[in-house]
Amino acid sequence: MTRELFFTCQPGVVHGELWSAYSRQRAEDLGLTVRMNQRTGRLAPEEWAELLANEEAVVTTWGVPRLDETVLAKNSRLRFVGHAAGSVANLVSDELYARGVKVVTANAIMARSVAEWCLTATMLAARGFLDYAKFGGSEPPKSDATAAKVITGLCDATIGIWGFGDVVRVFLDLLAPLQPGRILVCDDYLSPAEAEQRGIRKVDLATLARESDILHTLTGLTHETKGALGKDQLASLRTGATVVNAGRAPLIERESFLAELRSGRLRAILDVHYQEPPPAGDDFVVLPNVIMTAHCAGRGSRGRYVACVLEEYDRFLRGEPLRHGISQERARRMTNADLVKA
Repeated sequence: MTRELFFTCQPGVVHGELWSAYSRQRAEDLGLTVRMNQRTGRLAPEEWAELLANEEAVVTTWGVPRLDETVLAKNSRLRFVGHAAGSVANLVSDELYARGVKVVTANAIMARSVAEWCLTATMLAARGFLDYAKFGGSEPPKSDATAAKVITGLCDATIGIWGFGDVVRVFLDLLAPLQPGRILVCDDYLSPAEAEQRGIRKVDLATLARESDILHTLTGLTHETKGALGKDQLASLRTGATVVNAGRAPLIERESFLAELRSGRLRAILDVHYQEPPPAGDDFVVLPNVIMTAHCAGRGSRGRYVACVLEEYDRFLRGEPLRHGISQERARRMTNADLVKA
């Protein structure tokens, strides 16, 4: 196979962010040539088919349509797709896998940044920052007596995590030296052996909600998981618990979540939202017990996404095992972006 790859990202801000100096250097080090897409604007599937007709290896990112029969209609050579982003659920198709195309993603690189954000949120939650810290305005910080009522510290906290993908694995590695009181994880794909090795406890979603002081939602958004953290689970959360969401907003049933937050019983730290970006006056924006960031948890590593894909392609050409390959089964469990707005 050729040592050339075609990068589908259109010219613009994201293009420059992804095709970083680091990735350009890795391409040179590996002896790989990356050809850039020069087309702009929204392309029809048939136009994508023309664009990809002769490609053997493609680097994709946001904005590329599903690689289905229509998009692949004129291509009989494709062998490798490297996604310079996270989930491939909206990129891959049965046809793509049926052709034996290898699919990889930079999800593991993104995971480090998201895990760092989750650690920050965990520390803020354990220290009860929302109840006493000062963020601008003219009032002084609340008294030490107020802080004393809400500060738990990680050593006495039960951290619950819904999901067990790349982000969670890194997050657990970051948490381990801090020795939190307990870590509970809800995920069908967490094996008893790995749970024992990591010193964590595997539970169902109901138990996770009922026993967590800080609850992270980090599972993939699928038809099965959408809204699965619903009214009953939210009502079972301990008063004073913090819900941290760096996954996708629709994992949590909106109206029940909003009702619990309005009551003041729960706190929340959110990087993902039901409307992005959330408008001024949004129901969640105006709540004093909610910290929001602008879906930026994954920031900090974008300049290495393409490099990760190029390193995988080099391994592919050498016949070495891939480190970030995505099977068809795993792709089905990754976040489906269509469900965010559905």
